[in-house]
Amino acid sequence: MNIPWYFLWSERYDVFCDILTGLVSDKYFDLYPIEKPQELFNNTTYKKDLHFLCGMYLKDYEIMKLLEVIPENQYFIFSDVDLVVEEEALYNYLTPFIEKGIDMMFMKENDDVVNVGFMVIKNSTHTKNLFNSVMKVLNENPNLLDQTVINDALKGWEGTYEVLSPKYITSNVNIDIQKPENTESICVFQPLCTAFKDYRLNILEKLISFKFLFNVNTDEHIEELISQLDDEGKFIINQIINLYRPTSLHSES
Repeated sequence: MNIPWYFLWSERYDVFCDILTGLVSDKYFDLYPIEKPQELFNNTTYKKDLHFLCGMYLKDYEIMKLLEVIPENQYFIFSDVDLVVEEEALYNYLTPFIEKGIDMMFMKENDDVVNVGFMVIKNSTHTKNLFNSVMKVLNENPNLLDQTVINDALKGWEGTYEVLSPKYITSNVNIDIQKPENTESICVFQPLCTAFKDYRLNILEKLISFKFLFNVNTDEHIEELISQLDDEGKFIINQIINLYRPTSLHSES
């Protein structure tokens, strides 16, 4: 049975929607892109002394809505849009956890912290209770980061969850680009960015990692965005490219 897979996207980040929908067929997963107006994202970034996504709860609201309509005990994925996916390997990796009936699965951030950029969710009473408590905290504290609240809520949660191995599901926090032999098993990769004030630099940083780490063809998008930058922006991007250029983790044959 295919696993439903939901993700948010907006016009500015349509390149990532195109990449993800191109990498995931309907053999193992059913993709459901959820487009949101760009202005909902534009006003959520770069608050002084706060993480740049504080106050962004669109993902959590959508999950709450899905928990009301998806059949009881059915699994679904909710993720960010900026992912590289090896779909067959991902399906095979997740299957044993699903067969065990684990309520939720998360990508690992670091230490004991989970990353909500990739979540596998079972529609269970435990999961509904978790997100109800998370939304209560977020509504009362609008400057909190939802990932922080979810991590706190998991500490006393009655449900079961699994932190997925970064050997298979990871961000670039857990990748050493100088050790390509450690990346062959990765089936979900999310690039984190520096959070530049110019959104184009953030997109470029992610596209560059897709290109050099996983041979995703992003050349046309990279060239177009670079042509829009001033000299300072082009200097920053050249520095980022030089970090990746010596090593391609998945070499072209």
